[in-house]
Amino acid sequence: MTRSFRSFTLPLILAYLLFVVASQALLITWLGDGLHLPETLAISTGSGNITVELIAVTTIEFTVNTLNFNLGFINATCNNCTMDTEGNGNADTNCCHNKWTSPPVDGLLLQNKGNTVVSLFISTTANASSWINGTTVTPSFQFKMVSEATEAHASANGDDTVDSCSSSWKPANFTEATTVNQYICGNETQFDFTFANDRDEAHLLVKVIIPSDAQKGNKAVTFTVTATAP
Repeated sequence: MTRSFRSFTLPLILAYLLFVVASQALLITWLGDGLHLPETLAISTGSGNITVELIAVTTIEFTVNTLNFNLGFINATCNNCTMDTEGNGNADTNCCHNKWTSPPVDGLLLQNKGNTVVSLFISTTANASSWINGTTVTPSFQFKMVSEATEAHASANGDDTVDSCSSSWKPANFTEATTVNQYICGNETQFDFTFANDRDEAHLLVKVIIPSDAQKGNKAVTFTVTATAP
């Protein structure tokens, strides 16, 4: 009986061992598959665009648009009174009397308030002979342009540190004003009056020679400046 039990048990043990070995091999194979790195991921990209458009604005303004030489008269021994607004204001104090002995220290102040560079041309409503008149000397009505950085204007904001005309002012010296348009910065193809905060203002200075026989009364003339942008 003992022998038959052993003969029956031995195959069972062998079968059990085979089962264990086989199951362990299967488990190892399954775990090994689980340790594999994933396949390379498929990548897809997309793009989006954001656009903004800044509108060009061409705007100039006389932020100081009035220049008043005020009341005066000419000494009887003189044939004219000459004065201008350059620097601290200049006058022939021997010939210019009353308010004319201290002419304005500031001329007109022009500012580029847009966001484009522009060219500038200027004209007046009258020349010296029709505005001032007189014959004891030739009457004269002159102007010139300077940067606010070069000659500060009392009414300016004081932040200009660079010449606002990137080429050169025309005229840079006192020149007779006329009713005909003349460029003062740039030209029809060159746009030189800038708009940056530290270079956007221009000072228009005026000089007058008034003959002693000029017609009495209040006299007014208008400057017109036109800006063109590219």
